[in-house]
Amino acid sequence: MFRLRNALAAAAVCVAGAATSVQADVVTDWNQTYLEAVRVNGGPPCPASRWCTHLYVAMFDAANSVYGDYEPIVTKIPVTQPTSARAAIAAAAHRMLIHAYPTQQALFDQAYANTMSNIPPSMARARGIKLGRQVADAVIAARQGDGSDDVTPYPQQNGPGRYVLTELDIFNSPATPNWGKVKPWAMTKGSQFRPTAPGGFKSWVRLLESQYYADQLNDVKAIGARNSATRTQDQTDIAWFWANDVDGTSKPPGQLLQITQTAAVDHGLDFYKKARLFALVSVAMGDACIAGWDAKYLTWCDLWRPITAIRQADTDNNPATDADPTWEPLAPWTPPFPAYISGHATFAGAHAAILRNYFRTDNLALDIYTDDPHYTGPLPRHYTNLTDMARENGRSRIYLGVHYQFDADQGFVVGTAVGNNAFDKIARPVCSADFDKNGFVDASDMSRFSDAFFAGDPKCDFDKNGVLDNNDLFDFLDAYNGGCN
Repeated sequence: MFRLRNALAAAAVCVAGAATSVQADVVTDWNQTYLEAVRVNGGPPCPASRWCTHLYVAMFDAANSVYGDYEPIVTKIPVTQPTSARAAIAAAAHRMLIHAYPTQQALFDQAYANTMSNIPPSMARARGIKLGRQVADAVIAARQGDGSDDVTPYPQQNGPGRYVLTELDIFNSPATPNWGKVKPWAMTKGSQFRPTAPGGFKSWVRLLESQYYADQLNDVKAIGARNSATRTQDQTDIAWFWANDVDGTSKPPGQLLQITQTAAVDHGLDFYKKARLFALVSVAMGDACIAGWDAKYLTWCDLWRPITAIRQADTDNNPATDADPTWEPLAPWTPPFPAYISGHATFAGAHAAILRNYFRTDNLALDIYTDDPHYTGPLPRHYTNLTDMARENGRSRIYLGVHYQFDADQGFVVGTAVGNNAFDKIARPVCSADFDKNGFVDASDMSRFSDAFFAGDPKCDFDKNGVLDNNDLFDFLDAYNGGCN
């Protein structure tokens, strides 16, 4: 097999000489447009995660209707004539973003005009535009009544341990309290990966009186205080780098989409593969918010934030905690929802799981950035391991003074399960290497691929870059070795 691979690769050198340049990247362009829309719109993270999922599912299903290499997420519209996938992606994105953020239509119209200026007018472009709009409409219709519009107020209950609004809350009411009931994308229900309560305790009394809880409280009390004597400058930088809570930033899902873009560009993904990667990431983050908010609001453990717990430690009946009625977190605000589990950590775990599965490694070198206006450290920050990066994202919330470590730990666990589940269930490959369509890849397919490849047949263009080269050969061989069986 290795000799065959080397022989085919050598033969591909002749074919690769005919390579053409890669066209403008429609997926990256629309990601930037989406991030700007979030910065302008603001608000809590769950609606942002919902709209990015709508957006990237529509973009992927539009491209996949043209190429058909993967299972559709919502719909696959039959294509029988030459159709521009790039035009389809742009039209789907344009229609979806106007639906999501109608007051920003001018931004989206300009982005659409920019994309279309790079696609020469043709019947293929016109068919792509029609296709993209049809796909976007199908996604919108499929998600009608998903429960995201449930604004039933959260019935706050006072008492030790229970979440209450604080004087530093960003909003004046608990945000998106019913989001755990929203219809998931890949999960069966919001509680599918629901964690146990902190430490496995089953009541407020047992939790608050435990040494486990006292250790967690004293940790954030020391290192998350505004005037902390133990937090280092690097830890302060980490706190602000991952924050992205305030309006004007792309929010936590947006920062992870920026990282996704960096990974995709660094690995030279074509726009079709990028569309799939972004769809996987956004589905995972959409489900992560549902799972995280299920844990926050729909269990008995709607845990108070550190600022409340520390100021009212004299009510927790724990001799290992001391009240400090003047304590303030590093952040001049607190997120307006219960602490357990951390939304940041859940997003981060889901995101890392998708990248880890997609690139088949936990070791990924990334130079990444932040939108947070409080961050003053060096940029970019460099990471080499996805798990470490996600864990740091979770730990940053303790440095910021708005979470406990068990919030971050369980958020990462839940997010990882959510991400793995999404990768296993969404946009799975339909084996393009199965040339004789008998359900597996064997010697017959190898013979047919070889004949078609050297005849210049575009169905051998597995990476959809318009060029037959050694990458397509290697893609076929990966499938032959078991990827499609």
